[in-house]
Amino acid sequence: METKTLDESTKEKKCRMLHMSYYIRAEQREFQTELIELKAENKIIIKENANLKKDYEEMKKKLRNTNTRLEQLEREKRRNNVVITGLKIENNKPENLKEKIKDFMQQKLGIEVAIKTAYKLGPQQCLVQVDNSADKLKIMQNKIKLKNIEESRVFINNDLSKKERDIDKQIRNIAQEERNKGRTVRIGYQKLIIEEKEWRWNIEKKCTRRKN
Repeated sequence: METKTLDESTKEKKCRMLHMSYYIRAEQREFQTELIELKAENKIIIKENANLKKDYEEMKKKLRNTNTRLEQLEREKRRNNVVITGLKIENNKPENLKEKIKDFMQQKLGIEVAIKTAYKLGPQQCLVQVDNSADKLKIMQNKIKLKNIEESRVFINNDLSKKERDIDKQIRNIAQEERNKGRTVRIGYQKLIIEEKEWRWNIEKKCTRRKN
């Protein structure tokens, strides 16, 4: 009788263990299914993120290209312009100002140029647009004669875009630092010549790099 009871008890234990085993296996199968689904979802998310990153990079590239094109158009529009600073301007009328600038060019620089438009920017500053690049070059080549004007200091510079002005400012700051070190420095358009070695402005890295 006791043996039968032990057998029954053993069978019950085996039965419970069997049920427990089935349950554990079912849980494992369910876990494996969830794991597979999660892995599949993770792959989809990774792919979506990769696509988003690709789209973002393409948008950045398009934006850079657009900004570059806008800058080119801005430079083209200002190509034949110069800004004169230090010249006393009393008349705001463009026609009168054109004549004043034309006389100034003849008397102080010894050149004749065809002036298209002239606008007053401030009490001693005006924007001048000449007809062509040859006249613009003539002005820039002869502006060194401005040093001979004793009554006032007059400067003639390129009409720069905002981006170009920012670059020019940084280049001039670098030039001043180099001069403070006792080095000979000359400034050109987006470049420095330090001790006869040329450094050009790198737009991408926003710094000067030595020309090879």
